[in-house]
Amino acid sequence: MKTFIEKQSFDYEMIALCWHEAGHTIAGLLNYAKITNVCFSNITKPGGPDGDTYYAMYNGGIVEDQDLARVLLIFELQIVYAGLIAEKTYYKNICGSDRFPAHLKSGSRGDIEEGSNIIRRNKIIKSGRQTFLFKKQIQKDVELLLKEYWDAVSIIARALYQKKRLSYSELKSLLTRKTKDKEFWKSHFKKIDIIHNDKRPIAEYIVKEMLMEDAIFSI
Repeated sequence: MKTFIEKQSFDYEMIALCWHEAGHTIAGLLNYAKITNVCFSNITKPGGPDGDTYYAMYNGGIVEDQDLARVLLIFELQIVYAGLIAEKTYYKNICGSDRFPAHLKSGSRGDIEEGSNIIRRNKIIKSGRQTFLFKKQIQKDVELLLKEYWDAVSIIARALYQKKRLSYSELKSLLTRKTKDKEFWKSHFKKIDIIHNDKRPIAEYIVKEMLMEDAIFSI
């Protein structure tokens, strides 16, 4: 049986985890990924709670157009780093500090490693200082992206805390009914559904136009 202190600690971990996964979710949706579901895992097992955000990029990220391929990779990197950025933003909103504790950052170790693997595997940029600056810029872009849609992050984080799992249809319902930008999200989900319609696939050049129209990145 958990002690009172252990219960408090566990609850804070759950709250922080909700904001972390909400960051992945909103960055994913804004970057035209289809979030199939976002959920808690490992709630009752030793080691503390974990979370998962399951998503699919357009055509699995496998495209012939090199410009589109690069955009999809940058979008995926934004999704990967968004959990950490959302958690840092949430922490700053609570205590006003930009100094995010190292012991909290450790929860994003897997995401950080995945980001490095994506860059290395796809040879996006030269290693060394260029890679360091590239990662910093990606994270800065994500910070601006989430800041603009922070109300959406908040809505998803709170709903996830209450329900423990959210499906794509539930995400759509929440964002198109409860955010301040309802009309934006209605239009945006229509585009996501078009891009990810396997029964009626659309040409790469059309997807590229759709993605570039609303893309938020500076690289």
